Amino acid sequence: MMYRGQGSLASLRWRSRFGRPASVGTADPTGRFCLIPSSWLKQRLATSIPKPTPGQLIHTALFNSIPFIGFGFLDNVIMITAGDYIEASVGVAFGISTMAAAALGNAVSDVAGIGQYRRS
Repeated sequence: MMYRGQGSLASLRWRSRFGRPASVGTADPTGRFCLIPSSWLKQRLATSIPKPTPGQLIHTALFNSIPFIGFGFLDNVIMITAGDYIEASVGVAFGISTMAAAALGNAVSDVAGIGQYRRS
């Protein structure tokens, strides 16, 4: 049985479940399996990983929290601005309540957040 691309070195692009590139000839045509050398497994199991220091943990927490703070700020700015605009324009025309305008502003903010997420 011939696979599409057989004979080319496409298996260099495939990765194992551990993220390592598969060796030529050991990769499954689906690109999901390759043999892991037992020596590599023994070496990985034998090495011990030191516990992170409190400074490293604080650095990691700060580094990972900055995008969430930025997203929360931007999300609230869009929600308040959209809710204000909806209340001033659509709310006056159709007579919707302030809470309905806020809910629609939240929906606009969620759509903007999803659009931003898909771009990155």
